[in-house]
Amino acid sequence: MHTKLLCFSLLFCMLFVSSLTAQQTTLDKQIILFTPTHQLYSLHATSYAFMSDVKSNAKTKEKEKQLFSWEGDVKAKLGGYVQVEYKAEQGAGKNEGFRIRRARIDFRLDFYEKLSSRLLIETVYPENEVIDNSKQTVKTVYKLALLDANIDYKHSKVLQFRFGQYRVPFGMENLESSANLDTINRTQVTEKLVPARDIGSRGRDIGFTVFGDFAIVKSSMIHYDLGVFNGAGLNTSDDNEKKDFTGRIIFMPVKGFSIGVAHYQGRYGIEERDRNRTGMELLFQKGKATFKAEYVAGEDGTIDRYGWYARGKYLFMPKLEAVVQYDSFDPNKDKSGDKTDIALVGLIWSVHKYARVQFNYEWRIEESNSKDNNAFIAHFQVKF
Repeated sequence: MHTKLLCFSLLFCMLFVSSLTAQQTTLDKQIILFTPTHQLYSLHATSYAFMSDVKSNAKTKEKEKQLFSWEGDVKAKLGGYVQVEYKAEQGAGKNEGFRIRRARIDFRLDFYEKLSSRLLIETVYPENEVIDNSKQTVKTVYKLALLDANIDYKHSKVLQFRFGQYRVPFGMENLESSANLDTINRTQVTEKLVPARDIGSRGRDIGFTVFGDFAIVKSSMIHYDLGVFNGAGLNTSDDNEKKDFTGRIIFMPVKGFSIGVAHYQGRYGIEERDRNRTGMELLFQKGKATFKAEYVAGEDGTIDRYGWYARGKYLFMPKLEAVVQYDSFDPNKDKSGDKTDIALVGLIWSVHKYARVQFNYEWRIEESNSKDNNAFIAHFQVKF
């Protein structure tokens, strides 16, 4: 019955939004030959990124950072980023040190301005590996992992389709690229309640989404997402006969302000345990200041959970931003003494267009732990 309901809903949505589009822009058939010009950018700590700037036609307003480009019919882009992290954490048995946080390769193809595809590969995906069963010894090993593998079709701005593996459209922070986060770590509510992050799948699942943007008056916009997913997570086939459904709508009445709501309805595991989420989000930008906030309530079987965060950011120098944040997570509303709050202050230093450094200090306030468990984190990133 869920499948029939989904089909009728998607069909109705397609007919509705198709009526909002009046004309289609004719395709530009001009082909520009492969003409890369390599450049070398030197960053601090002798980090290097190889890039090429490829000129497109005269109508293109800005250059795109690419290694290869065939404008017109087909366009290919290859990029990625590397993040190195240093962390010093209070508490017994917690060692300070460096690690490679992320090292990702991003490959994209655009066909005829309508069809596009993306592959995002993580080269340091952590997995636990047992090295001694008798002593129950486990070590972390790093492997290649496919994060995104999706195909998009753009009928118009109002009506677009996405198939494959990608982020579940739920939550503002969840959908933000890890290369552009305001803080080094995502908040507790995002990591522990947002669909597909709550099961350790980096917010990704396999499914199908209809999405788009349309204007209701001259200066007001609405963005919507309607999707169906397996609900089993990253690089995993469905583990039950049920499908998970999600919907998200964002209202942007004026430039710099948006408010949205999202809902996710699903079943998880072979036992088909309820996994439902409802979220709200708010974004306000004015001049050099930005404010963001989210709230998510979750239902896992008979357990109700909730969490929220509020964050402010201010650009007080041309390349330097200050961040303050407070986030809270309660894993069980009916149980006392298990809530955790984190207060954070941070700096974002945009060293270069393709490089930045972040510093965060976190104060952890745990009802179940009276000992200090604070952390200092430094983050170094280069994009290419």
